[in-house]
Amino acid sequence: MDCHEEHEEHSSIFLAALRHTLEIFVFILVFSFIIGLIFGFVGADSAAAFLGSLGIFQPMMAALIGLVPNCGASVLLAQLYMGGAITFGSFFAGLCSGAGIGLAVLWRVNPSWKQNLFMTGLLWFCGTCCGILLQWVV
Repeated sequence: MDCHEEHEEHSSIFLAALRHTLEIFVFILVFSFIIGLIFGFVGADSAAAFLGSLGIFQPMMAALIGLVPNCGASVLLAQLYMGGAITFGSFFAGLCSGAGIGLAVLWRVNPSWKQNLFMTGLLWFCGTCCGILLQWVV
């Protein structure tokens, strides 16, 4: 089994899996704490004012917010939509581009920054296109 690391001969696969799980757990915990602090300082009111001023480009920015690997981004987008600050297309764009904490783990585990950047850009692009399409249709 190849997990991209060297393990001692007597090391158990279960111990290796436990160590990997703990490393990812700590990474997610620290990252979520930092994102929570940022959302706490920025606030929903300033995000609503900013997104409301974007017009047709609103889905692009909502999709960018959706890329934030934390459920706080989805909650923020839902609050903004329910408050009437963003359109349904923008809300959908943000939720489509969101991959949850998976993006943070991808950037942490995959050493190829080109592949990571491509996947992140592809998520943003697909979310933006879906949001703009829905904004025109609905």
